[in-house]
Amino acid sequence: MKIDTRIVPEGRSELVRQFVPPQEQADWPRTSGGLDCSVTLDRTQSQIHVQVGFSGTLVLECARCLKSFEMPVTGIAVAMLHHASDKNGQAGDDDDVDTDFYYDDRHEEVDISPVLYDELMTAVPLKPLCDETCAGFGPQLPEPGGDDNGQPDRRTDPRWERLRGLKKKK
Repeated sequence: MKIDTRIVPEGRSELVRQFVPPQEQADWPRTSGGLDCSVTLDRTQSQIHVQVGFSGTLVLECARCLKSFEMPVTGIAVAMLHHASDKNGQAGDDDDVDTDFYYDDRHEEVDISPVLYDELMTAVPLKPLCDETCAGFGPQLPEPGGDDNGQPDRRTDPRWERLRGLKKKK
């Protein structure tokens, strides 16, 4: 999301935007229709305080069954922009603590997507689940009660049969 500092008036202003995360960057989570953003800008001389309230629907993959599902997400991202003729871009660790981005007369459009990305990723769970009761996927075990020969069912995973055959050869 880019903020054009040339058109931000002195004082408070608000705008509503639709933000679609860049598809060329694989680390952004997929969204279902982008994010609805409500942006509040407070400008005092050379500083601009930006607050972005966002809401939308993320398309995630379940950590247990690997099926895609949708999860609603909301949050607030905050950034501080400061005018500096000798600095440009994102602020470093040694810069002013309150400043997130710098702009100047040559670079008046500031991309605050990294701040929005950080807030969005904190809203995504480490292990997203499509449902709390999701059992995931596993081996298809035979029905209980025995096989056609009348032998009792041991409820074993069929993938172990090859190892059982090795044991019988000894």
